[in-house]
Amino acid sequence: MSHRTISVAVLSGWLLTSAVVPVWAEPAAQTTTARKVRVTGVVRDDSNNISLPGIPVEVAGGETVYTDVDGRYVLDLAPGSHELRVTMDGYEARFIKVEVAAGSRAIDANVGLQMSRFAETVTVTADVAVNSVTSSAESQIAERKNAAVITDNLGSQEMKKNADSDAAAAMSRVTGLSVVDNQYVLVRGLGERYSNTTLAGSTLPTTEPDKKVVPLDLFPAGLLDSVQVIKSYSPDRSAEFAGGLVQIVPLKFPSRPVVDFSYGLNVQSNATGKSIPMSSLGNRDWLGFDDGARAAGGYSEQQDRAPRHLHPRGRLRP
Repeated sequence: MSHRTISVAVLSGWLLTSAVVPVWAEPAAQTTTARKVRVTGVVRDDSNNISLPGIPVEVAGGETVYTDVDGRYVLDLAPGSHELRVTMDGYEARFIKVEVAAGSRAIDANVGLQMSRFAETVTVTADVAVNSVTSSAESQIAERKNAAVITDNLGSQEMKKNADSDAAAAMSRVTGLSVVDNQYVLVRGLGERYSNTTLAGSTLPTTEPDKKVVPLDLFPAGLLDSVQVIKSYSPDRSAEFAGGLVQIVPLKFPSRPVVDFSYGLNVQSNATGKSIPMSSLGNRDWLGFDDGARAAGGYSEQQDRAPRHLHPRGRLRP
């Protein structure tokens, strides 16, 4: 065989191989793609037959798809047995089995969900912050912001910052209030009969025989956690007010003994720096106490006839 004949044979074999390989490779790729079968369905509510959008449809050990606005889902599954799990809050979970045969057409697998049966008794639990600080300015602002009624409040930290001695002095700093005689609080300029006062949620009686208003100077600021003024009605409070309701919140009961001291200094302009006439009886009258000179049987008119004077330097002179 000549050299030319061998070259033609090799070239012919190469062309035949190049033409045959793609013919056999293309069916193999088509077979791999044709293995999966499309499974579609609609998820509905069994009670009213309404389609449910956004429902997760999960294939056991596989992917998860969600229903569209019409409640329809689409899955591409390999031949075999598959389990679909459909869940939604408020409905009972549903499990369905789908048998996918090789070479089959699209399979319809509609799902109906039933609403869950709620128990007759519902138990609600919550955590209570026992040691939370409610007297700070930040807590009072948050409480005022979240209140469902028109309200204004003041915490004990603000009272200490302003050096308020009692509740009446603290209330003078609240918007819309006026304090009369340093003890009576009037809301919105209305009279005393249009206001009410509570302590720890209980209505307080007044100590005044001819007035309804409660004197707030009876409550030291050191015993208060906060003072709140309600200016509108609400279902959880008494409606025995037209101007406003003053709510006094006391401090929590202390876990250990507490001792508190206070002092005050007053000046009498009619007596300070002046000579004061005094009785000749008793050497402790300037303290406001009797030394026993006025006891029964010890009084003498002669002793009381010589008046004495208390001079600014504290000396007794006849």
